[in-house]
Amino acid sequence: MQIASIETLSCDAGWRNYHFVKLMTESGITGWSEYDEGFGSPGVGTVITQLSERVIGQDVENHERIYADLYACTRPAASGVVAQGLGAIENALLDATAKHLGVPCYVLLGGKIREAIRVYWSHCATWRISHPDFYPPAVQTLDDVKALGSEVLDKGFTGLKTNMFVYENGEVSGWGPGFSKPFFPELTVDRKLLLNISAHLEAFRDGAGPDM
Repeated sequence: MQIASIETLSCDAGWRNYHFVKLMTESGITGWSEYDEGFGSPGVGTVITQLSERVIGQDVENHERIYADLYACTRPAASGVVAQGLGAIENALLDATAKHLGVPCYVLLGGKIREAIRVYWSHCATWRISHPDFYPPAVQTLDDVKALGSEVLDKGFTGLKTNMFVYENGEVSGWGPGFSKPFFPELTVDRKLLLNISAHLEAFRDGAGPDM
């Protein structure tokens, strides 16, 4: 089952774009995967587009061989953005192969190990602070954080993950110097930051309860 085409697609997701790989076989099966260019990974789509030329015409079921070939031809830069591009192509290959065989994709990876998985609310409060137009209601105070904690509990989540924020002079701002937000080479954690982290987590605990 030969690969007929590989293309990258993107869609508007508000404050950033979502990116996908669409792999078509000559028999009409479509393999999908996703990748990201919105946070520290510019150029992944270019990697995929250039490497796709080596993949067209090959058998989609030879995904391990294809990956090994792509890894070998990118060895001088075999990490970072290149690795993300390879991963996106590989995932599309696996998706198409599983559809061709009529099995879930996990069968190709050695089988499933659980029937269900616990989920948590990721970046809780983060997007409501940084992008309130897309993720209302806005979080601007510790009382808002407490209310969000109650919302997380009411929606049935048993866990949440948040980020570091500083509440000062009636405003709230994120703190992530390791990701250049803001950029401080020393990555110093001072007492003000520790107090803000503590207050942020206490507000979540007050809203979400002791078992979150």
